[in-house]
Amino acid sequence: MGLLFLVSAAVALIGTVLLITQKNAVYALLGLLVAFGASAGIFLSLEAPFIAVSQILIYAGALAVMFLFVLMFTDTRTEEDTGMPVAVGARPDFDPAEHGKKKKKKKKKDAEPNKLLSGIVLPKPMAVVVALSLLVCFSFAIIKLPGSYSRFGDLPTVQSAQVKDGEKLPNYDTGLKFTPEAGETEQPRYVDYGSTEAVSYSIFEGFPLAFEVVSLLIFAAVLGAVLLARRHLTGIPGTQDVGKEQPDA
Repeated sequence: MGLLFLVSAAVALIGTVLLITQKNAVYALLGLLVAFGASAGIFLSLEAPFIAVSQILIYAGALAVMFLFVLMFTDTRTEEDTGMPVAVGARPDFDPAEHGKKKKKKKKKDAEPNKLLSGIVLPKPMAVVVALSLLVCFSFAIIKLPGSYSRFGDLPTVQSAQVKDGEKLPNYDTGLKFTPEAGETEQPRYVDYGSTEAVSYSIFEGFPLAFEVVSLLIFAAVLGAVLLARRHLTGIPGTQDVGKEQPDA
């Protein structure tokens, strides 16, 4: 298991370096996929097979495919390529191909954008300030969490032994003890470390608040992906022009 851990850690490091150094978003996604697969090997070397399988199915499978779809529906060109500021959201009355060109004056009726679908365009300095502000807020919230939310509980104990030639190491004590709350008659129970039952106990008994916060972050990410994927559709059969009023039927 030690060799598996070292190899997986090295591969994960290589994939992470590729992720942050590649300018092409698709190549960066491939590096992320390599890091996800190597992380599964790390969990497997730590005697957590369920988490390793979940890493492959959820992260390397579902999330990687979702990221690929997001890249397909969004414009991944940088500011140096387009000369545009950082765009946060999708603005229905903004066409990247027409950026920098003089536009003809529109009629007053057609010039009003759809406020519900309007996005926000931020320059780079302001985008950095917003990102750092969010980082400070999240860091402060994590630091101020109660002590019961700052740890997963006791790790399984490892029996000490002297390693000699031809002598096998003793088995590890891979049991986790979950004590019932005060006033409950249920007896303490032991579950296998890294099993589905142990993961469920660890999440829903020790980290219910963090679990709900993560669900809100995922919802915000999905909402952002929907806004970024919206396009200003014009001249395509079967579609409507987003941002313009449609005539009554």
